[in-house]
Amino acid sequence: SSEDVPLFSITGSKTASLDMVEVDFSAIIVNDVFYDDYSSTVDTTPGTLSGSIVSRTGTAIEEATIIGFDMIGNESISTLTDSSGNFNFTLAEDVTLEIEKDFVNNRTVTVRDALDALKLAIGLPKSDGVANPLDFLAADMNQDGKVSVRDALDILKYSINLASSPAHWKFVPEDLDTSGLLSNDASCNDTLAISYSDLGSDHSFIGILVGDVNGTL
Repeated sequence: SSEDVPLFSITGSKTASLDMVEVDFSAIIVNDVFYDDYSSTVDTTPGTLSGSIVSRTGTAIEEATIIGFDMIGNESISTLTDSSGNFNFTLAEDVTLEIEKDFVNNRTVTVRDALDALKLAIGLPKSDGVANPLDFLAADMNQDGKVSVRDALDILKYSINLASSPAHWKFVPEDLDTSGLLSNDASCNDTLAISYSDLGSDHSFIGILVGDVNGTL
């Protein structure tokens, strides 16, 4: 064939102290075919990674704190989103992100959210006639991985300022696979792992206010 077909690929993790990688191969034999020796240098100097954070209704989330941890758990980066929900930071290595955002209830989580959580718990759509997969994440107030009457009760208590599980922001990748989210399985892998090789692409995240079942924000 006239097409160039890769014989193999090299993968690995990038650390902050590694800015250049030299690759040398010799005595290469593939399917009884001998290939010339090969040497190459790969530039792995730090670059800028950009992205954005919006709520599930598309509202930009301002002043969300983004913290990056290296492979041994040390904090390596920290930044805030701007008024448009955008962020950027210098990426020098593979990191795992944590995104944080404070929330103070100002009539956002109400009795209507409790009613919608109850409807989702018993297999009915919300008051608006919709049951979006992300609604199940928003309704899991006690974070036990499912939506039940207990979540509806917690949201009701929270909305009238009684002791309960608190409303809080949860952040997931925009391309999260939501096909398996149901009332009896409202859990997902929300690990936000960023590889150095991701420098060439933007990263978008969705903020879900747990307790805000009807999507006010």
